[in-house]
Amino acid sequence: METRANYILIGAFTLAGILGLFGFLLWLAKVEVTRQYAYYDVLFDNVSGLSTAGDVRFNGLPVGQVVSLRLDEDDPSKVRVRLEVDAQTPIKTDTIAELQSLGVTGVSYVALTGGSPEAELLEPGQVIQSRRSALQSLFEGAPELLNKAIDLLEDLQSVVDEQNRQAVNELLDNLASASGRLDNALSDFEALSDDLGGAAREIASFTDRLRELSDTAETTLATATETLTSAKDAADTAVGTLDTAKEAFATADGLMQNELSEFLQRGSEAASTLDTTVKNLEPSVTATVQAAQSLIETRLPELADQVQETARVLEEQVNTIGTDASQLMKRYDEVGATAQARLEQAESAIASFEGATVEAKQAIETVNAAVQQDLPGLMEELRGAAQTANRVIDEVGTEVSQVADRLVLFSDEGSAALAAATETFSNANDTLAAITSAMDSAEVTLGAAEETFNSVGRVVDEDLEPIVADVREAVDSISATATRVADNFDTISVEIMDAAHSASDLVGTVDEIVQENRRPLRDFLRFGLPQLQRFIEESRRLVVNMDRLVDRVERDPARFLLGTQSSEFRQ
Repeated sequence: METRANYILIGAFTLAGILGLFGFLLWLAKVEVTRQYAYYDVLFDNVSGLSTAGDVRFNGLPVGQVVSLRLDEDDPSKVRVRLEVDAQTPIKTDTIAELQSLGVTGVSYVALTGGSPEAELLEPGQVIQSRRSALQSLFEGAPELLNKAIDLLEDLQSVVDEQNRQAVNELLDNLASASGRLDNALSDFEALSDDLGGAAREIASFTDRLRELSDTAETTLATATETLTSAKDAADTAVGTLDTAKEAFATADGLMQNELSEFLQRGSEAASTLDTTVKNLEPSVTATVQAAQSLIETRLPELADQVQETARVLEEQVNTIGTDASQLMKRYDEVGATAQARLEQAESAIASFEGATVEAKQAIETVNAAVQQDLPGLMEELRGAAQTANRVIDEVGTEVSQVADRLVLFSDEGSAALAAATETFSNANDTLAAITSAMDSAEVTLGAAEETFNSVGRVVDEDLEPIVADVREAVDSISATATRVADNFDTISVEIMDAAHSASDLVGTVDEIVQENRRPLRDFLRFGLPQLQRFIEESRRLVVNMDRLVDRVERDPARFLLGTQSSEFRQ
């Protein structure tokens, strides 16, 4: 039994499906019946990835599509692209058109940008200005940039070959070693500067001390010269005085040897004559002798006492003179010992030269004072003793003349008195010998003082010159060290400057390459790099979507390939 088909209903559904399909196609094709369009042309060098019905976007908003692509009749190297855009789109005379890539699929679209407010609207049918996109500029300039990069790498490789690397390593090692040596040299130079400063200060101090010492030595030597001159004058005076005393003693000695002998001889002759006379006149003189005997007994002891007293006084004076001479010799010895000690101290230490000189000066002044003060008194005492002796001799001669007739009786007492006088003169000669020895000691002391001053001058001449020579050697060594440091510093500076010039040349080469490709690099950084980032992100998304699609295919390949089966109508 056949079912009755409702053809009217079927026809109605069929018409409704056709109309719905037509509307779907219109929707799918984005056909807008009431929308008005304006058409513009754009000239591109290359339209790879662009096709008919491609999108046209104005500042990122879709405003139309590409309706045709063809070569330009006037310039075959250009491609004329006809754009269909909304008539309300503000296309200005300064609007720029460029090709942009959409996602990772490589599909291109036309991007319209720019348009200042004061610019005029572009009439439909006119040509919109175009420019290369950053990605196109990058891709077009990439081969040239790559070639230049390859050339640069080759140049760098030629620069950094094994020999140059070894040279650079050696240069860096030398630079590091030079830096270390420079630090050490600077440290040594700083220490050397400090040592030089200290040496200069010590030299200045030594110079000041040497100047003061030289002034003091000059003053001291002048004073010593004056003192020695005074001592020499005093010594000359003493020599003259001693010569005078010697002449006086020689006169006294001659007097005693000649006149006293003659006087004694005459006394002997007178005694012989007297003896003859006495023998002849003995009877007549007996009474006289007795009278004289009584006179002698009364007057002769008194006269003998006077003679003995005179001899005692003379002996005391001579002893006093000897004591004074001994004390003077002792003082001379003490003064000489003190001067010798002080002068030895001056020889051992130059620093105490001034004090030793002062002490030597004082010692010399003491000697001079002793010579000038004590020696004249001593000579006066000697003169007084000589005068006393002469007076005593005269008195004795007078007394002997008066008692010539009594010499026989007291010849023993006269001999004793003469012996005492002889002893007194012997003591006087010893005293003069002691004075001569004292003068010799004084001369020896003065000679020692002169030798000491000569030693001091020799020490100054011999010790000062080695010190100055050592200072000169130290200064020469310091100068040589500073010269070597300066030479090494110049060599290091030249090596550093060469390395800096090489680095500057390398940087200049890189900068020249960058300057030659500034515009492509700037375009790449402004436009290409963001697009490259978006390209990478969309590639990542595409890979994720592909992974999902592969998973779905693996789970149900039949359903993915054949789709869902439609239901069957029952007949």
